[in-house]
Amino acid sequence: MSYFLIGAITVRDVEGYEPYMTGAFASLQSAGGEALAYGSATAIEGDVPGERIVLIRFADKAACDAWYNSEAYQKVLPVRYANAETPVLIGVEGLAG
Repeated sequence: MSYFLIGAITVRDVEGYEPYMTGAFASLQSAGGEALAYGSATAIEGDVPGERIVLIRFADKAACDAWYNSEAYQKVLPVRYANAETPVLIGVEGLAG
C-alpha cells in the first residue's frame, strides 16, 4: 500500500534553503519517492499551516522511513531547520498506487 508524506513549509531564507531542495529531491529520487505536489495551497476549510505544501508518495511506510533516515537526507535536513519552518510533517497510508 502506498504511503504519503505531507508537509507544510514556510521558507525564511530562499537562498539558504536551495541546497536543501537540491539535496532532498536527489535523495528522494534515489529512494524511489515521488513528489506529487509542491507549492502554495488554498484552504478550503481551516488554515494552511505553511506557505508551501509538499505531497510525496512512497511504495510503503518502510520506504518512507528508509528515505527520511538515510544518510543523504539527514545530511541536508539541518539546512531545512536553519532556513525554514515546518509546522507539520505527517505520513499517511493511502489507497492509490
